[in-house]
Amino acid sequence: MNFLPELFKNHSWKGYVSPVLAVLFGYLTLQTLFSVEPLHELVYAANKTQGQAPEVAYHALPRLFFLVVSGLLFNVFFFLGLRQWARYYLNRKLFLSYLVFAIIPIITTTMIFSEMVRTGFGLYSVKSVEKTFDQFANELEEYVTRIQNELKFTSESQMDEEEIAQFINEVRKKELPRFSGSGECFVDVYYLTPKFPSAPRQMLPILAESNPSIPAGFLSEDTPEFERIYPNWMRHRFTDIISRDGNLYLAHISKVDMEDNGSYLVVASLPTNKGFLNKLREAENARISLVSIAGTISSDRSDGKWYLRLLLRIFSSAWDIQVLDWETGYYDHYGKMRFDIEPSLLSDITNRGGALNIFHSEEKEHVLKIIIGVALFLLLGEFIAIIYGISLVSYITRSLNIIATGHERVGQSQLNYRLPYLGKDQIGSMGRSFNSMVDNIQSLVQQVLEQQKFKEELRIARDIQMSLLTDVAALKWVGNIAATCIPAREVGGDYYEILDVESGEVGMFIADVSGKGTSAAFYMAELKGVLLALNHLWNDPHELMLKMNEILFRALKSNVFISGAYLLVDPVTGRGRLARAGHCPAYHVKSDGTVHELAPPGMAIGIAKNQVFGRIIKVEELEMEADDKIILYTDGLDEMTFHNEMYGIERLKEVLSNNAALDAYQLKDAILEDVLNFLSSGEQNDDLTLVVSGLPERK
Repeated sequence: MNFLPELFKNHSWKGYVSPVLAVLFGYLTLQTLFSVEPLHELVYAANKTQGQAPEVAYHALPRLFFLVVSGLLFNVFFFLGLRQWARYYLNRKLFLSYLVFAIIPIITTTMIFSEMVRTGFGLYSVKSVEKTFDQFANELEEYVTRIQNELKFTSESQMDEEEIAQFINEVRKKELPRFSGSGECFVDVYYLTPKFPSAPRQMLPILAESNPSIPAGFLSEDTPEFERIYPNWMRHRFTDIISRDGNLYLAHISKVDMEDNGSYLVVASLPTNKGFLNKLREAENARISLVSIAGTISSDRSDGKWYLRLLLRIFSSAWDIQVLDWETGYYDHYGKMRFDIEPSLLSDITNRGGALNIFHSEEKEHVLKIIIGVALFLLLGEFIAIIYGISLVSYITRSLNIIATGHERVGQSQLNYRLPYLGKDQIGSMGRSFNSMVDNIQSLVQQVLEQQKFKEELRIARDIQMSLLTDVAALKWVGNIAATCIPAREVGGDYYEILDVESGEVGMFIADVSGKGTSAAFYMAELKGVLLALNHLWNDPHELMLKMNEILFRALKSNVFISGAYLLVDPVTGRGRLARAGHCPAYHVKSDGTVHELAPPGMAIGIAKNQVFGRIIKVEELEMEADDKIILYTDGLDEMTFHNEMYGIERLKEVLSNNAALDAYQLKDAILEDVLNFLSSGEQNDDLTLVVSGLPERK
């Protein structure tokens, strides 16, 4: 998370905000265009009355607020980003002029047109559905009235239940031609006994098509079945959409009193299923869907082209509907009725006509095609104009910004920057002249830049290499050890490491890669990685040398080898073990000035496989006292040459013997001082590495 303060400090976050806002605004815009969900929510009043439609209110949804806010923020950050992209006022004027006079009008026109068509089609669909519902309700009412009139007559002639049911079916075939063929209209007839103060009222089901589970015989007023058929809120006569047992019906309910002979309750129910929606679809040539918690019921879809359905989808709309709950008597929100324009509506416009053929139907179709063609032609022209205008403005602004960027880059000494091809016009000629000028400048300073770059790379390589070496003075777990490494060039192949062995011992490893320069430095880095990876063998000098030879033999070139020595000392007992892989001998300096050479046999790493390497290399044991020192070094010390004279082993032994009483740090400085005095003003011709260790002190 450290990048966040720097991100806000450099104001680069503006480059991320604009794309995010553009995506959000585009998503909300497309959702508004292609979604039939309204931007408002329905809220019912708290007080309700049985049998009466409640008061409602509509509140704007947060989605509308998000759409407006995201659009405003997008415009703000877009213009802020425009200042970075089009840094010159000419660029901004070109882009803004085309944006204002071309892009914004067509977008707003499209949105306004789609909303107008959606609203108009929605109002047309709602009116058409209400009109169709009224027609169906009138037919149901006429049908129920016919039945009631006949029931008054039958009450005098004493017709039985079977004769009444047969009569009702005959009337249905005559009065309900829209529904009788599919048998979708259910008729329920119940006889109610007169009201007597001393006895509860009784009900006799005569015909119960929508309630086949009603038991036969009289039902008492105090039973649930009676309340379910004839709830106390029911009015004597009404027509409405009701919800009963999870189903939706267009129902007409009427009760006719027979004076002292009781009364008849007639319920005609028309289920609003897929067949019912298909009848509504036939009335207005639009696909109708009823969406509720119980699921979605849709009418059939016409065989229109898929691309026409996709184009007409943005004109779809959805309207809330409320129904009367049969059990509670309250009006509640049931769901939505969705209206989708069908492609068949376009052809239906041209086919409708009166009884007299005054106007040719072909002329109507021709006029409609002309209107659609002109609209498509205008849209195509606007689209081509937008593409051409954006490409023209983008070319000019992009070219000016590229040239301005080129001048800034060259002013910042980026002489390798070149402008891309900008065309054959005057802008392109400016770009070619600019590139030619930069070529001439670069040819004058190229050599100087290359030399500086080479030196800088070597300096960086030297810093990296020195960071790979252990800073002995900074070690917090061991003391009484001093070490230094002085490359002959910027980088070299010498290496040393102080190792913390799990057994409590202290390991000191020194190595010299054949050759000098960058290749030796790379092999030195590889050697360090192998040594650290073999930490489980640090307590065994012999096995450590064998494993390193096995790994590096395959990695080193045929003319490259590594000499090395590994000293393992126990700080408590003073016992040590030394393994030498073709390296310079080590020297054991006693407190009395006696110097002993430690040169166990061994050959350099990478020369031979382990079959030969393992037979040659041996481990030598030693005993250290409190004031003893062990000297490990590379051949850059004893082979230091000045005027064809080598520093030599004897000079080194003399320095060690004369300074035996010094501690490890002082002895290291004394050796380096003597070597530098010998070298005088000459040049160092090899890497020099030196490790001086007294008896290690673990902290």
